[in-house]
Amino acid sequence: MKKICIAGKNAIAVECTKHVLKFYHSSELCVLVNETDTGHNTWQPSFKKFALENEIEIFSQEQVYNIKNILLISLEFDKLLPPARFNSKRLFNIHFSLLPKYKGQFTSSWPILNFETETGVTLHEIDKGIDTGAIVDQIRFEIKNDDTAKDLYHNYNTKGIELFISNFERLQNNSYNAVPQSYVGSTFYSISSLDYKNVKINLKQTAFQISAQIRAFCFREYQLPQVLGWYVSKVDIMNTSSEKKAGTLLDESESFLLISTVDYDLKVYKDHYYKFFELCKSGSSKELQGIIQLIPNLEERNQDGCTGLMIAAQNGNLEVVEFLSKYGEDFNALNSLRRAMP
Repeated sequence: MKKICIAGKNAIAVECTKHVLKFYHSSELCVLVNETDTGHNTWQPSFKKFALENEIEIFSQEQVYNIKNILLISLEFDKLLPPARFNSKRLFNIHFSLLPKYKGQFTSSWPILNFETETGVTLHEIDKGIDTGAIVDQIRFEIKNDDTAKDLYHNYNTKGIELFISNFERLQNNSYNAVPQSYVGSTFYSISSLDYKNVKINLKQTAFQISAQIRAFCFREYQLPQVLGWYVSKVDIMNTSSEKKAGTLLDESESFLLISTVDYDLKVYKDHYYKFFELCKSGSSKELQGIIQLIPNLEERNQDGCTGLMIAAQNGNLEVVEFLSKYGEDFNALNSLRRAMP
């Protein structure tokens, strides 16, 4: 009989299921996986792959609906879970925000865009609304002035796993207390609230406002914002007051753009990884020579979880493999990828 169901994706679903396996046999578990999970590791581990390797059955929602009194915890699951369809009241979700704030989508971007100084993760009961269920527990953490959307996402994962582990026993024993959400401060953002494919950075604002815009969309595995035609991934507010019209390009190098704003000058750093990964695939060592000094970390991975060395090896670009090895790229990473590949 299935007793536990984990629904979700990525590192948080994998790590939390590992914790559950300390107390339950794999035959007592089932999982719901997101439709986008191909069963292959990328920059995030595949929950589907983990389940198959650990002999945990992958169920459909219809199958889970009929399991009496099952404990279900949603961890970045991509579908609504209507409580009325389940033969259980033990339905929970970990949401990446400090509810009642930021119900819905894009919780790695909106807190930065809204100049929040903290966010967090929330364990709550699943009800018929969207992230509206009673709160079981929360963990707060600081949003730093240089945090990007990717930084927030990694913190959400880390704190989400911590929240799951600290509450799992209470969920099993039904010994938790849940507090209804307040309407005070409650906010919701739908999937249409941001269009990541058409991000436009408004340079006619203060340095702090522009910095928040840029950082809110910096998540290389998904997208990077563009400033004056360049993909950018980092921004620094200078201590020099702007004397030129806001949005004026004051200086430019291979690595940065210096721009005036309403108040302080802003240094925006160009991102060369897109070009770097492209050259690793089909370029020459001579072409790489001109860009490699602009790459802060050769171990950075693309959306598929591959470093430049891995990309070169996968595409048979032996010239680039030899070239990158001289710069100390880790062949252990390459071997790790080979072992992980299906």
